[in-house]
Amino acid sequence: MGERPQGADKGVSGPLSLDGLHSRRLWRSGRAAQLKLLTALRGTGALLWSGGSISATYELDVFSRGAVQTVSGQLEGDFSALVQRPAANEGEPSDACRLRLDDGREIEIDLVSLEQATVAFDAGEASARVTLLGSGAGQP
Repeated sequence: MGERPQGADKGVSGPLSLDGLHSRRLWRSGRAAQLKLLTALRGTGALLWSGGSISATYELDVFSRGAVQTVSGQLEGDFSALVQRPAANEGEPSDACRLRLDDGREIEIDLVSLEQATVAFDAGEASARVTLLGSGAGQP
């Protein structure tokens, strides 16, 4: 009978477990879903929210890993008006933000990090991905 690697017993985790060996085989074989850049957009647009708008330069990327797509990016501008606004009370919805691209398209975004000069964001909605990929988005 063949010997199994030490620690390859069912229920044992780590690099020598059966699950770890299977994951490494999938990765080496190329069958694991790999991260793929679908499009990258750069330009000057505006961050919009119920209290106003701020002109900003943007960088956003649309990635896929198998059937899952993600949109994330960064804005640069003067966001002091947004940083200084009162925070929403517990239980109240936060202001929804949108990014207007230089060609006029708009996507809803979730602010991940907000500082005076930079904002990091994600766009989790399927409509953002469809808007970015379906209406003339440039390829990297």
